[in-house]
Amino acid sequence: MMDCEGTSGAAAEPAAEFPRWKKTWSGGALSSDHLLVGDVSDTVIQSFAGAEEVTEDQLSQLAFLHGHTTLLSALDLVDRRAVTVYTSPSAPPVYTVLGSQSKEYLCLPSTNFCDCEAYRYKVLKADQLMCKHVLAVRIAVAANMVTATQVDDSSVPELVCGSLASVT
Repeated sequence: MMDCEGTSGAAAEPAAEFPRWKKTWSGGALSSDHLLVGDVSDTVIQSFAGAEEVTEDQLSQLAFLHGHTTLLSALDLVDRRAVTVYTSPSAPPVYTVLGSQSKEYLCLPSTNFCDCEAYRYKVLKADQLMCKHVLAVRIAVAANMVTATQVDDSSVPELVCGSLASVT
C-alpha cells in the first residue's frame, strides 16, 4: 500500500474475531448494528433526492440515528453551501467541507472517512457512525446542494494529500 509520500505503508493486522457480530478493523469496532444503521441512514437520505422539502419524519429519523447535535451541525453546513465536490476526467470525486472554524476537511463519503478529529476519536472507535462533515456531504449530494468544481487529474493528489511543498 502506498501512502501520500509514495512510500510503502505498514500492512494492516488481520481482523481479530469477536463473539458473533463484532470484528475489529484498524482499532475500531464495526458491528452489524452499525451496518444496519448506515443502511437505514442512507435510505432516509436518498429519499431527499428530488423532494421539494424534507419532512419532519425524515429529520426525526436522522436525528435518532446520528444524534440531534450531529444532524443540526450537518444541516447547517449544507445550508451554508459548505460542501464542494472536485471532479476530474479519470479520478473519483473528492469532497471537501468548509467547517465552522473555516478549516477545510477532506471527506470520502463512500467510506465515511473524514480527516476531522471527530472521525479519529468517535467514528473509528465506533462511538458514532459518521461525523457531521460526512453526513453533510451525503445530505448535500442527495439534495443537490453541492458546489461542483472541475479539476485536472494532476490536481487530485494535491487535494487528497495536501501540498507537500508547505511541509517544512
